[in-house]
Amino acid sequence: MRIGSNVPALIAQRRISETREVQARETGRLASGDKILRAAYDPSGLAISETMRSRSRSLQQATRNTNDGVSMLQVAEGSLSVVHDLGKRLKELALQAATDTYNDHDRSSIQKEFQALLSEVKRVTSSSEFNGNKLLNGSGRTYDLQVGIHGDAETSRMSYDLKNALATIKDLSLNSINVYSKGSAQNSIMKLDNFIESVSSGRAYLGSFQNRLTSASSNLETMDLNTQASRSKIRDADYAQSSAEKVKSEINGAASIQMLQITSKLPQNVLKLIG
Repeated sequence: MRIGSNVPALIAQRRISETREVQARETGRLASGDKILRAAYDPSGLAISETMRSRSRSLQQATRNTNDGVSMLQVAEGSLSVVHDLGKRLKELALQAATDTYNDHDRSSIQKEFQALLSEVKRVTSSSEFNGNKLLNGSGRTYDLQVGIHGDAETSRMSYDLKNALATIKDLSLNSINVYSKGSAQNSIMKLDNFIESVSSGRAYLGSFQNRLTSASSNLETMDLNTQASRSKIRDADYAQSSAEKVKSEINGAASIQMLQITSKLPQNVLKLIG
């Protein structure tokens, strides 16, 4: 029997300290839902989960980029849809003026609507824009869309040239057509056919690119979902396990306090020997 060092009491105190640490850890997990509140709890898990978090945020931004690209193409395709309708009406008027059942006075009246529609085609193609970027004015700008999370162009970027959507009005030779006479109306028909075909091809090009971007967006969303699911397994707290650990530590702590009370009284037995 010794009074210099009460070893059993020291052991009980150490156990109380350990249980309090466990209680603090599990309480933090239950309060935050985060299994790795401190790097010391799981250093490798923290590193892996933070890398996954960064990857997830990058995938989400790439998805937004892709959806913005779809929106821009939809604006361009919507404008081409209007131009398509204008082209069909222009050909209808050209066919009307190309027959001898109408005289030059009639054709002069038809020309007024014809010219107005031509002006509207030019206005729509020159004014169509997305966030300040002209889409159909014939500038031929190539747009790069960052649809991946890496820096290489092959796997992370898509590019499309607006010249593939619609050539310039000058290239389509719409400036030289009119329906003032039967001959000029007849000559306009083939040019309008080419124009309508060009617009149709442009809409098909935009539609195919929209489908490609939509597929890319769906793939990015799937990758993000799987990344977040993997990160959740590493980082999210298991409430059932943490609750059980907390209750266990509370019981152990209560038992350790009880033992500390008992062991603190052991040196008093020495007095009996001395007495």
